[in-house]
Amino acid sequence: MTHTPNREVTVTIADGNPTSKNSNAFQYHQIEKGDTLYNLSKKYNTSVDSIKTINNLGDEGIKIGQTIRIQ
Repeated sequence: MTHTPNREVTVTIADGNPTSKNSNAFQYHQIEKGDTLYNLSKKYNTSVDSIKTINNLGDEGIKIGQTIRIQ
């Protein structure tokens, strides 16, 4: 093992916190009764439009049992 001084390394740790942001990481949420895009956007600190875009959701919205990606 060699040591290279002054080399920058970035480490990303998944902490399970819905408010943490990693531009390349997705969290997954399984839709339950009572979930709305608005409530999920507040829970995960994102926007309804972002959730809709990432998951290719149209006007039909979300369905119970569906798994969506959150970024």
